[in-house]
Amino acid sequence: MVPSLGSTLPPLGVEVHEKVIAALGGWTKIGVQAIERFDFYEMAKDAYCIVQCSGERRPYGCFLLTKGVVGPDGDDLMP
Repeated sequence: MVPSLGSTLPPLGVEVHEKVIAALGGWTKIGVQAIERFDFYEMAKDAYCIVQCSGERRPYGCFLLTKGVVGPDGDDLMP
């Protein structure tokens, strides 16, 4: 999930999000959704791990990744 400032991102935000989605493109069933900025902050408080790229200075690079268990066929393993 990514924080949003409204219904649309400025061009720089779109560029950053497209690059991250492309980097994750090898994984199956990736879903990306925008959430309100302060909801993002609340969800980030419960994060297991925070990775900070100190060389990245562009805005709009905050993402929450959720993991699950994926079977050998690429489908989620749900009980």
